[in-house]
Amino acid sequence: MDLKADALPTSIGSFPHTDPGAALRLIARRLPEIPGWPQLPRLGYRENMYVQYLHKAPAARIDPEREVLYFDTSADSSREMEIFYENVLAGNADPFALEPEYALGFGAFLDALGRDFDAGRIVAVKGQVTGPVSLGLTVTDQNRRSILYNETFFDVVLKACRMGAAWQVERLKDLCDRVILFIDEPYLVSFGSAFAQFSSENATAWIDEVAGEIHARGGIAGAHCCGNTEWPIILNSRVDILSLDASAYFEGLTLYPGELKAFHERGGVLAFGIVPASEDAPGLTADALTGDLLGKTDKLSNVADASALLRRSLITPSCGLGTVSEQAAEAALRLCREISDRIRGDYLLS
Repeated sequence: MDLKADALPTSIGSFPHTDPGAALRLIARRLPEIPGWPQLPRLGYRENMYVQYLHKAPAARIDPEREVLYFDTSADSSREMEIFYENVLAGNADPFALEPEYALGFGAFLDALGRDFDAGRIVAVKGQVTGPVSLGLTVTDQNRRSILYNETFFDVVLKACRMGAAWQVERLKDLCDRVILFIDEPYLVSFGSAFAQFSSENATAWIDEVAGEIHARGGIAGAHCCGNTEWPIILNSRVDILSLDASAYFEGLTLYPGELKAFHERGGVLAFGIVPASEDAPGLTADALTGDLLGKTDKLSNVADASALLRRSLITPSCGLGTVSEQAAEAALRLCREISDRIRGDYLLS
């Protein structure tokens, strides 16, 4: 993986802004080395992280009253399926493009990158795609049954996720050689519950299919889960970056020292979500959060020493910022910047 992470700050995905320009100015100011495009869910349901990537899939329907997307598995979608799989088999990512009305922040990011960002400081650019497990559990059929349990249509979801990731990497690589794409998997927290009947091996294989496509298109694959889960699902996968809520769920990660060590030794990066994505952010200090992070890296001494871990780390909010106020989002990114600056200075990472 060609990435000098060196405790640089970046974002997870969503922002609370309804003006993409305001979100991008914040990103340019605080995250100039690894800027990412902002998802803007407050603009409406079209910017929902599930609708964005599936609205063009065969048999996908949007219920405007409930503002949800579902699959009508009773409909005749044979022609849609034929065209869909022809594009997948041909590796044609263009039909899986993020459309402006479903991702206003993406287009604005592309326009702003060469104009408002310092090209000399950019190490990588970041995007995100909603992962197959979360899509499969959250999106349902017409009977409100999770589509993950419909083999035919879950394969559509998996392929749509994979090809959406491919298109995004290709488009971002037009602007920067180094592209990071996170596979966002909030619903991995459901693993092992009655709600989520799937094996860890299957979950890893599904994530691997998307990560493999990201790699094939020349990108760097990350996976983000904002709660606790069985971390080997990600650690044993092909992803290059594991992103977690280190402010609240770090201890769960320490239960898997063997898998963590193997992940680290193959060049894996830990994205420490050490800044809470909450309204508490304005009242927190970078000194306290930096101390918290250093204390947590000390608990991984059986994996690698703190300096080695921090050299192969990123600093992020614990989750997306779409549910907090703009003030809290600005505070969270300021803290990420300040924590990064402290760590890079103290450990001579710059």
